[in-house]
Amino acid sequence: MLTCIGGSSATLAFDLNYEDGSRIDAQSITYRLYDKGNVALIAQTAVSSFAIGDPSVTVVITGANNTLGTGVLTDVRKVTLLIITGSGDIVQLDKSYIIHAANELSFMVGSYQTVQEAELTAYSIPNLTSFESATQSQKITALKEAFNRLGMMTYSVDYNYMGGSLNYVTETNTMSSGSNPLSYLGARSVIINKLNLLPTSYTNLLPAIFIEKLKVAQVIEAEYILSGDSESDVRTSGIVSEKVGESTTIWGRGKALQLPVSKRALQALHGYLYYGSILRRG
Repeated sequence: MLTCIGGSSATLAFDLNYEDGSRIDAQSITYRLYDKGNVALIAQTAVSSFAIGDPSVTVVITGANNTLGTGVLTDVRKVTLLIITGSGDIVQLDKSYIIHAANELSFMVGSYQTVQEAELTAYSIPNLTSFESATQSQKITALKEAFNRLGMMTYSVDYNYMGGSLNYVTETNTMSSGSNPLSYLGARSVIINKLNLLPTSYTNLLPAIFIEKLKVAQVIEAEYILSGDSESDVRTSGIVSEKVGESTTIWGRGKALQLPVSKRALQALHGYLYYGSILRRG
């Protein structure tokens, strides 16, 4: 799908063919532009560059129609062509494109780092072939998904490293209200169970070493998303053995434990993951 930076123009080329590949006998063509809510941003307008017999047409949407609102990182537009044929029929062709911010990823904005920082992080991690060979768009998509997955985990961070001055929040309130991302475990550790929802006043207190581990884990998880893990997929399906030629691999019976992120990403976060449980009487 075509992408463009917010505020820049977008050029869309349409082949004047039916789905079976045959040529549309186009006599006149108009277009409309819609936003993601299907609200028309440009009313029906003639494609001035079209001449009868052309095999394709190009529609240029100016940057004024591709701006992003405050705080919006991505958006979508749809261009609809209405083609009048020689027999008087109306044929509709649609194409969509993505608008994205120039700096789509930054710390705690869809990511724990920019794409450039992620590429630098990847430089020190072995065996990231899928991430290194991915396009910029693929990297952004994978890093966003990795950010969302890592945000589902619960973390334990040393209270003293966070300044020792956070307002006290009970674990009971945190779990019941679902709105407060922090709780305390004893006197030393802060439990973070909604990392991606932390306000700036808290994220500014996160230890630098914890942030670096998050960056590493995010890149590793992005690699996993881009390449997949055939062994984990097999185990998740409940298969306990696999034979390839003369080699046989046998796993423990039962399905593998399913977690939001890959095992390798979890290993990168060693020392900061919190696995807690609540016991209640029936």
